[in-house]
Amino acid sequence: EQDIHLNPTLVYEWGGMSRDANQREIDDYLTLRDPDLIYFPNNIKLSLFAKHRQIKNFSTRYGNLPMVNKLPEADRLEFEKGFENIREFMRRWMAAGGKVQAGTDAITAGVPGLGLHQEMRMLVETGLTPMQAIKSATRWSAEQLEGIDGRRGAANIGSIEPGKYADLVVLEENPLVDIYHSRSVSRVMKEGEWLELGYHPEYYTFTRPSRSIAGSIFAPIISAVFPSYVVAGGENRRIALEGSGFQMTTLVRVNGISVKTEFINPKRVEFDLPASLFARATPDPYRSPGPYQENHIVGFRGIEIHAFNPPPEGGVSNTINLMVRPD
Repeated sequence: EQDIHLNPTLVYEWGGMSRDANQREIDDYLTLRDPDLIYFPNNIKLSLFAKHRQIKNFSTRYGNLPMVNKLPEADRLEFEKGFENIREFMRRWMAAGGKVQAGTDAITAGVPGLGLHQEMRMLVETGLTPMQAIKSATRWSAEQLEGIDGRRGAANIGSIEPGKYADLVVLEENPLVDIYHSRSVSRVMKEGEWLELGYHPEYYTFTRPSRSIAGSIFAPIISAVFPSYVVAGGENRRIALEGSGFQMTTLVRVNGISVKTEFINPKRVEFDLPASLFARATPDPYRSPGPYQENHIVGFRGIEIHAFNPPPEGGVSNTINLMVRPD
């Protein structure tokens, strides 16, 4: 009755829980592999591909976008339950007469253009009919622009009526049978003129590396190591790194070699330091052998440790040294 619209941004928020997540990633790849899209930054391509394997959340436990396949089973089931709640909410919303606006959020959420088709398909997955999904991207969205009771004036888009812009999309297949057919575009008219389809490789040229998109995975930062030293000899030691930007896919490297890493939270990871790395002290070449010899002229030997976040984006952290004291 109040003409309320809802913009759920389903692909961005819940796409990783969708039954079509894998297909959306394949569709993104098949679109962006076109050689005429050479100007589309590769780092953004990889981030968009990965988004279909992630789930948006706001917990301090995992960070912003954890990989679904890395979640413990109990937490994954919680996300699945949450998605089912979303589907039930959407069904009730539509049954109560609510309207939906198909929105993809920013480029973080999906490939421009294609992302809107994917959003419509996910709206159908959550209970809308194909016609309702089409309206969410056309007429209902135009009503949002017009405001309550049309107080902002006619939007002149969203439907085919006299006096409105002649913006048309001609499809080869019927989207009312399968909303996936909304992608079967054969012709596009803009303001009464047919457009040339396809991409233009000369559209843009990057003269410097492109920026990362919001929500990307960046290099972690290490601020502390616990314990601060180990004594030469003995068995494997449990080591913790604290800092920021750790992911469920973060790998710790010890003297340049990756070791099995346990993600605790975005500010802490742990690993077992192999005993072979601190089995004995390293001789100091600047001092004569003797019972009190220490390692290196400036102090004890250090083991170099850094963390690595794999692509997309990601990168290598700063290096921290774990001190090794003689036995």
